[in-house]
Amino acid sequence: LIDDLERSDEGSAALLAALAHVAPTCAIGVIGGARIDGEGVLPRVALPGIGEHLRLGALPREAVIELVHDWFGDLPDAEELAEWIHGAAGGSPLFCSELARHLVEQGVVLYADGMWRLTASPSEAELPPRMAESMDLRVAELSPLGRFLGQTLALWHGPAPIELCAELLEVPDLSLMFEAIDELIYEEIIVGGDEGFDITHDGVRDALLRSLSPDEQREIHLHTAQ
Repeated sequence: LIDDLERSDEGSAALLAALAHVAPTCAIGVIGGARIDGEGVLPRVALPGIGEHLRLGALPREAVIELVHDWFGDLPDAEELAEWIHGAAGGSPLFCSELARHLVEQGVVLYADGMWRLTASPSEAELPPRMAESMDLRVAELSPLGRFLGQTLALWHGPAPIELCAELLEVPDLSLMFEAIDELIYEEIIVGGDEGFDITHDGVRDALLRSLSPDEQREIHLHTAQ
């Protein structure tokens, strides 16, 4: 069991790739985890036909509540804190723990007299820089059409039916719209529901808005108003 595969050096990556090749014929099981936005060797090296590649989904709200209880015990406002962490981190275990650590460092969550307590509303805290930078990178790596649709939905503030997405994009071929939607769903920028498509969480929405200049935001607002 190997974690942080994106940090592997060339030699380690070659060894793991060799083990993966022989594993089907031997009593060897190799399980590894890596961040999809990692810059290491293995995330850039595809191993087609070898093993099974799984993409882990986000933690549900209930799991984040359990994490908050594990971290802070009988915190009186545990559910309020968990609700904010889940919304800001989108259920990412990495970002959830990063946010919890950040809130402690900022004094929003304080340990005193033998127990943890909130000293302010977590919504008043700013996101830690590394988390914001990671989300900014996700937005920057989107295709131009996918990024534009994401930016537009971030300004729309609410579920957008597929008919509205088609109107907002104004593409000559609807297959281009479906490609953009598929990309945004795969990259966990948007989620689909009965009422349409919406941004996954506030952290992603903020990153999409940061990628727009004030003039671009006004232009999109005018476009959607029409």
